[in-house]
Amino acid sequence: MSEISAGAVNQNSIRRQSRHLVIFLGILTVLTLTCGLQAMNLRRLQESAARHREEAMNLADQLAYGSDRLTSSVRGYAASGDKLYLDEFNRELNLDRNREKAVKGLLELDLKSSERDLLERSKQNSDRLVALENQAIAQADQGHLSQAVALVFGQPYREAKKSIMDPIEQFREALSDRLGQESESLAQRARDWAITGFCLLVLNSLSTGAVLSLFFWRRVVEPLTSINQSLGALLSGQKDVTIAYQREKSEVGDIARSLERYRRASEEAERQRALKTQIAEIAAALHHAETPESFANCLLSRLVPLVEGGYGAFYCAQEQESELVCWGTYGGCPGRLERFAPGQGLVGQCQVEKKLLVLSDLPAGYVKIASGSGEAQPRSLILMPVLSDGKTLAVVELAAFQKPTPAQVESLEAAASTVCLNLEILQRNLRAQKLAQELQAYQTSLRFSQEQAERILFAEDACP
Repeated sequence: MSEISAGAVNQNSIRRQSRHLVIFLGILTVLTLTCGLQAMNLRRLQESAARHREEAMNLADQLAYGSDRLTSSVRGYAASGDKLYLDEFNRELNLDRNREKAVKGLLELDLKSSERDLLERSKQNSDRLVALENQAIAQADQGHLSQAVALVFGQPYREAKKSIMDPIEQFREALSDRLGQESESLAQRARDWAITGFCLLVLNSLSTGAVLSLFFWRRVVEPLTSINQSLGALLSGQKDVTIAYQREKSEVGDIARSLERYRRASEEAERQRALKTQIAEIAAALHHAETPESFANCLLSRLVPLVEGGYGAFYCAQEQESELVCWGTYGGCPGRLERFAPGQGLVGQCQVEKKLLVLSDLPAGYVKIASGSGEAQPRSLILMPVLSDGKTLAVVELAAFQKPTPAQVESLEAAASTVCLNLEILQRNLRAQKLAQELQAYQTSLRFSQEQAERILFAEDACP
């Protein structure tokens, strides 16, 4: 006894350790993937920062280029009076507009307020310089080239030009330093995450190798233990036993699948035995019914509990008539109809369609199931036809609190043939009883007529 207990403790310990190892490896794997993904994300951010830095530098160069292009054009025109320089000036100012495009592109970037201030100051100074350049162009247009040259080469112009280029240079330096620092910081963080991920990967690999040494336990001993427990549960008669390891592509999986087939076959055999027992009980009860009322009561007292319901009614077709007449109810419902013509209501529709009808989510007040403690609304209504040679002999109406299960529907369909057989026997017996009663009444009437005739003849013979 002590050896068995020790073995069980050891077995449970190994199983627990295996579970912990799996969890540990899963955590290591998640951490490794997280580190790798984080490093990749930081690397993408670093590349994006580098692209933004290059784009910003190009836009700053474009801004300086636009200002320089205006300066060189206006100076060339002031010095020579050549209209080509004027056309170049107007093309840059009105068509190419490198300054405006560069400023717009830079403002769309994620700039700091100080960097935006430098950018806007450079653009404003450039716009003011354009006014001075327009004056020089006006002087050159009038032929006063010396005055125009004095305007564009004088000290005020050089200072105005310097007020444009200095903010651009400061902007370039500030933006380059900031984006460079951000790029370097991202690169360092990416390296740190990559190193951490590599360490976790090595640890994960070593741990995986250690876990693989438990392969025999995980793939053979534990599955066979589980299958043995499932087999014991099946043999003890337990229900809803789950057979594990059916998806294993090995001999263990073959054993598990064979045991699953045995479990299903056992459950099917048990279900068929229970179904046959139910049908036999219904047949035995109906066999002793001698009146329509007792037949309906015996049938409903077994079918209503079968579907876990609380109300039932039995409607039978009358001879020489197509209407269905109520023979009896279970948990009677006030206000119900006693007769149904073909196609009238759900009962009549079931008579016409000749198939089992199941309705769910009944409207409020449709049917109520009442008891001494209260009343409730059923959830489903079941209409079962009783057929014989394609003719509807009767319809059974049942109300339940839940939608019928496939097993309950199968039981009702199996019971229909038994109900049909016993109903035909009862109807034949009722017809025989009716004929016997009519024959007895005819014989009684005949004896009475004979006695009357004999009295009349006797009275005539007695007269002289």
